[in-house]
This record gives sequence, C-alpha cells and structure tokens, in this order.
Amino acid sequence: MSGLFGMNIPVYYIIPFFCAFLVAFGSLLLKRAMVEGFGLTRLLFVGNWLTLVVMLPLWWLGDGPFPWERIHWPVITSIVAMGGIVFTFLSLRIGEVSVVMPVAGVRVLFVALFSLFLVSEKVRGPWWMGAALTVIAIYLLGASGVVFRRRNAYALLSAVAGAACYGLVDVLVQRWAAGFGLFRFVAVSTVLIAVESFLLVPFFQAPLRAVPSKCWKWLIMGTVLLNIQGLALAYSISTYGKATAFNIIYGSRGLWSVILVWMIGPLLGNKEKEVGKKIMLRRLAGAVFLCLAIALVLLEESVIAH
Repeated sequence: MSGLFGMNIPVYYIIPFFCAFLVAFGSLLLKRAMVEGFGLTRLLFVGNWLTLVVMLPLWWLGDGPFPWERIHWPVITSIVAMGGIVFTFLSLRIGEVSVVMPVAGVRVLFVALFSLFLVSEKVRGPWWMGAALTVIAIYLLGASGVVFRRRNAYALLSAVAGAACYGLVDVLVQRWAAGFGLFRFVAVSTVLIAVESFLLVPFFQAPLRAVPSKCWKWLIMGTVLLNIQGLALAYSISTYGKATAFNIIYGSRGLWSVILVWMIGPLLGNKEKEVGKKIMLRRLAGAVFLCLAIALVLLEESVIAH
C-alpha cells in the first residue's frame, strides 16, 4: 500500500487528521451560533434535520435488497449516537471549545475497551500506550487551569459521557456498517436520529422563529463541516477497521481546537484566549503527548507494513 511521509504507513491515516481539523473548526462555528442566541435544544433539533438533508441522498448509493432482518443495527446505533450528540453539545454549551474538544479525546479509550468485547480487532500494545498518552494530553489540553471551576467540571463530565457514546458508535459502525451497507446504514441512522429529535421539542425555551437570523449561518456552516468529517470517519472505520488507531489520530482535534481558538477565535467572537497565555501554552504542551501517541500508531503501522 502507498506510504505516508516516505514511510510504509497507509495513506488512509490522513483521513482522521482531516476529520480532526473539521470537527474542531465546526465546533467553533456551532459555539458561535449558541453564543449568538441559538438555544441548545433548538440547535440540536435543527442540526439533526440539516444532517438528514445532507445524508439522505446516501440511501440511493446503496444496492441490493434492503436488509430488514438487520434493521435493529442502525436503530441501536442511532440511539447511542443521539446520546453522544446531546452530551457533546451540552458540553459545548456550558464549557469552552479548547477544553471540551481535547477532553472528548477519551473516546479512544472507550473505543479500545468496546473493541475488546464487540469486534475481533485486537488492541495491540502500542495502541494502549498511545491511548494512555492521549489521556495525559487530554489533561494538559483540557483540564489545565479550569478543571476546578464548577461550570467546566459539568462540561468535562458531559464531554466524557459524549465520548463514551461516540466510542461505542465507532465500534458498532466497524462491526455492522459493512454488513448492512455503509451508505444505507448512515442514511437510516440519520433518519432515526432526526425522528428522535422530536423528543427535544418540549424542552424548547422559545419557538424556532424566535432564533436570531444571524445565528443560522454559523449553524449551517458548522453542521456541514461536522457532517463531512462524520461521514469520512465512518467510511474509513467501516472500510479499513482500526477504530482504535483512527481515534488516537482523531484525538488531534484537541490540538486543532487550541490552535484555532488561539489564531482565529477572536474573529469568531470567541473569548477563550483571554484565559491567559500561561494556560494556553500549557494546553499546547499537551500536544507533545498527543503527537507521541499518534507517532506510536504510525510507527507501528510502518513496521507491520515493512
């Protein structure tokens, strides 16, 4: 297989790097939508239906008879994914992007644990080491300076809960999507998530027509970016397996979130940079451990390929 960086590393490892950037950028845009007045439940509802508009055409890319005997696969996946969406957006609503995105990286640990029980993928030693280094990076990137503030403590707990749900979704996709048909699996799951979103309506604090018009562009742009990265990650996991390795690399979204907050956050009305240079640099220090975790995975793949 083609190499990456001049080494015997599969080029498909570029996909989680790309997805990591998109999810960090998209989350920053959605945070702006919430700051401008898009309430959490209304944002989730509209976002899920926008996702349906984007993903539904995938239905026609599927071929063969519809596997009704396996319909419970996307049903279960959609319920778990809905939990991940709610917890993750709740953490973004009450916390900071440069905190929530790195902490969401514990997803890799949940992927490794769920993989042991639900798929045949063996989590190799270097991957466990990479997962441990990712946890250290998460602490430095996400918890430094704010972990003892009650508001951010709630955000951290929500982020971890969302990571657990998404970690399980990744493993379920790896186990079920290919057997169901990836495109139909994603399309059916998206329809179910949109329908499940009606459970949020009773919690609206105001009708959708009350949402300020300036919020919509941030929601649409952020949702599109999250959909692109979500589909790309699902495709890569379903096609190549390696959910644990992919999620270690995908953990670079924590680094991207800090970089984006630092570089363009003020342009998007984000004030997280005001926590001070010391804390931001400490968060950047976590990138060293994150890069080591990613290097372990890539170097191992290079050795195996060689």
